[in-house]
Amino acid sequence: MSTNASVPETDIVMKDNDSLESEDTAAMRKALRNKILAIGRVSRMFSVLRDEAENVEKLRNYSGGVLPRGALLGGSEEIRRSISTFEEARRADLKNEAMPPLREDVHKQDDARARDLREQIDKEVSNVQQFRNSPRQYSTSSIKK
Repeated sequence: MSTNASVPETDIVMKDNDSLESEDTAAMRKALRNKILAIGRVSRMFSVLRDEAENVEKLRNYSGGVLPRGALLGGSEEIRRSISTFEEARRADLKNEAMPPLREDVHKQDDARARDLREQIDKEVSNVQQFRNSPRQYSTSSIKK
């Protein structure tokens, strides 16, 4: 009988099993790590909800009933920044949100502008030397008094 110095087949199979187990273990560790990180994020969101309930409600109202994506993950600072951004936009848009002026008010404003324009023209014409001696004739028939 000859003694063969080769590795028995069972040792090769065991080494393959060990490598498979180590890959499975690494995958399980990675999955567990991801779960722990996800739980941490959810925990942070709930603590932000508890601490900033009033600001979260205000932000929800500003954004049409739905919180902007990632607002809770950003923490209190992100919520405050979002609220200030919405308030700035709202302030800028207040003029657009106003009721249109009444027709009477528009006519009064137009009349006042026309009157001011006529007065300004009269002042400028009276200040110019060449027009002082010539008669001032211009038609005001198209301008209401």
